[in-house]
Amino acid sequence: MRLLSATIRRGLAANRPRALAEGNLGLGCFFFCFNTCKDTENGSQRLSKQYDNTMATIPYRASATGARPPALAEYKMLFMRIAHLSDPHINLKYHPQHLPRLRRTLEDALRRGAEHIVITGDLTSNADARDLRTTRRLFEMLGIMRSSKLTIVPGNHDIYGGPQLADDVLAFPERCRICDTRERLAIFQEHFSELFADTITVGGLAYPFVKRLKHVAFMALNTVAEHSVIGNPFGSNGEIVKGHRQSIDHLGNFHAWRTARYRIVLMHHHLFRHRDLVRMGRQASSGLASTIELQTLKLHRKRRALGMFERIGANLLLHGHVHFTGQYDRNGLICLNSAGAVSPTNREDGFAYHLIDLGVRAPSISRVTVSKLKRESIIESPQDNARVIATV
Repeated sequence: MRLLSATIRRGLAANRPRALAEGNLGLGCFFFCFNTCKDTENGSQRLSKQYDNTMATIPYRASATGARPPALAEYKMLFMRIAHLSDPHINLKYHPQHLPRLRRTLEDALRRGAEHIVITGDLTSNADARDLRTTRRLFEMLGIMRSSKLTIVPGNHDIYGGPQLADDVLAFPERCRICDTRERLAIFQEHFSELFADTITVGGLAYPFVKRLKHVAFMALNTVAEHSVIGNPFGSNGEIVKGHRQSIDHLGNFHAWRTARYRIVLMHHHLFRHRDLVRMGRQASSGLASTIELQTLKLHRKRRALGMFERIGANLLLHGHVHFTGQYDRNGLICLNSAGAVSPTNREDGFAYHLIDLGVRAPSISRVTVSKLKRESIIESPQDNARVIATV
């Protein structure tokens, strides 16, 4: 019997490389499991090692769309490829062109092999239920309406909406004042409920939450601040309130977060300073416009937030809010803004999002520019001749 077993093992060992080289995934997995289970003493370590070797040996087949596959050496080291975009501002009434732009960006990311997509707020422009349903249908059509494929956080436009015409500006602070932010957040969550499956929360709150995928943990925050006549008259400023800070510290001690190789914070509002804008080639405006922008597009208590992110060991932060795509650094924390994917402030910058490859080594971050749709000019909003203001 022992002689027979030894003969079988030699035959399997001789044929395993050929099966993997021919791309026979089922047979390759059989050999992988057989060889792994031989040594029970070091089973878990050999499982991880042989998994890497197996995945590196199996040929990578390009998709039918013709996307260029990564090199096998890169693929072996790759834990996850993430696409990050923000602020699509879907609005069928005033900005119908945003929907095909969002679809084009998502399709481009999927063609490039993105395993997970992150959208950091302002999915809609006016917090309209029809726009939320339309966005959900797009996710379903693309096959990403699953927690394992897509993670989202709310932005100020998803809660308060926004002024769409110049005549709306004066009345908008009152709209923000009477807005029931808890109800609006519940409506947002209800439309995308599948995306919050398998998340870890504390105290029964929707946010913050932790989502663990492979060796990556996401910490998703709701930074939309309550209305304040002085501190947040237009609903566009952000804040991490005390209760949420305590929850973040608590979640930071969870095993799912602490043991992740990459710990990524997701939120809508930004952390950059004037010097960061200069480094990214974004010259801040001057005069009254600059003063208004600085007071209505900020996250309160940024230093406290940075200290908290350092305390929980975050090594990457993804956000949106200001409509351009760029990268900067705050106290060693890599920060990515991808709000120029659908509605960039400066069209000359192009429609760009970020692709992030997370492997054993340092993350590889690429800025991807998507070409403009040929038909985009014929689906511009019929209200474009009206005085449509820029979104904030």
